[in-house]
Amino acid sequence: MENLYALGLAVIVISWFLQYLSVTPKKQDFSPLFLVFYSLGTAVLVWISYISGSPLTALLNLGAFILPVAILLKLRK
Repeated sequence: MENLYALGLAVIVISWFLQYLSVTPKKQDFSPLFLVFYSLGTAVLVWISYISGSPLTALLNLGAFILPVAILLKLRK
């Protein structure tokens, strides 16, 4: 179970690294790649929290999943 937590957090760290690389003084928007990877990482954390019997943590992680997906959808319009 601990390895799956680490996987979710590793994907989130990768997403932040991709976001860091995409930011320049002239371009400071969210990278769609960041939003995809961040959402994937939080989706893993939602699933792990749910199956481990922690509904509050799963709910909080679900919020962390929904918000970047909403931003990604808004950027696509």
